[in-house]
Amino acid sequence: MKEKLWTKDFWAITIVSFIIFFVFYVLLTLLPIYIADRLHASADKAGLLVTCFLAAAIVIRPFAGQWVGKYSNKKILVLSSLAFLVITALYPV
Repeated sequence: MKEKLWTKDFWAITIVSFIIFFVFYVLLTLLPIYIADRLHASADKAGLLVTCFLAAAIVIRPFAGQWVGKYSNKKILVLSSLAFLVITALYPV
């Protein structure tokens, strides 16, 4: 029997991934504007902080790969999504 690709789980993961990446890239583009306007930082300091934001995302990826290999995929997806939600909610509006 052929497995269906367009399952409820597939759509749930696709929608959650879209939201997470959308928020990530919105933060990536708006963070330097926020830093410059609200915190009165220069362009080089805003760029440095965005670089730190991206560097943290890059550094965590090898560890995330190890965690997915060690624990269940679903558990890692739920925990990382919750952590992302909490951390994103802590950003000032």
